[in-house]
Amino acid sequence: MFAKSIEKSSNKKIGPISATYASPDSCPDDCPLKNSGACYSKRGPSSWIWNRLKGGTPEQIATEEASAILKLSGTKPLRLHIAGDCKTVESAVILSSACDQYILRHQQPIWTYTHSWRFIPANVWGNISILASCETINDVKLALERDYACALVVNSFEKTTPYKLDQGLTLVPCPAHLKKVSSC
Repeated sequence: MFAKSIEKSSNKKIGPISATYASPDSCPDDCPLKNSGACYSKRGPSSWIWNRLKGGTPEQIATEEASAILKLSGTKPLRLHIAGDCKTVESAVILSSACDQYILRHQQPIWTYTHSWRFIPANVWGNISILASCETINDVKLALERDYACALVVNSFEKTTPYKLDQGLTLVPCPAHLKKVSSC
């Protein structure tokens, strides 16, 4: 099995919504979190599902994930890739098509993060609300130049409210990380 969908997640961070997981082989090889021990999906409850998904080409994984999306009831918003990603333009196009159908049929939003923002143009994702997952302020600037909205991976926040950086960027700490809300 390369991918899996969940009708109603029990993941505390995202709450009771629909979700998908894609094989670790869907992740870009240059992801700085992939082999560093810092990947969210390699530990905790997400890993219980993710560790069972193995193999596949990027396109095979995306095709299986797309099929899983289209089998969902559509009664809930969808968080794409609790674990996993797309590492080719073709795999992002496959998922984008399935997600466009889901959104059109069910009027539910879909969102996710990608470490592939460096080589998959933002417009390829269609109607998916996609955030570039960045590790540095410089990455954020580069991703913004590529028309991505951004999420910055940080270990801790200096403040609990939005704040401006010297570089003209505003950081909004993740409310779930700050324990101010139970889900995204």
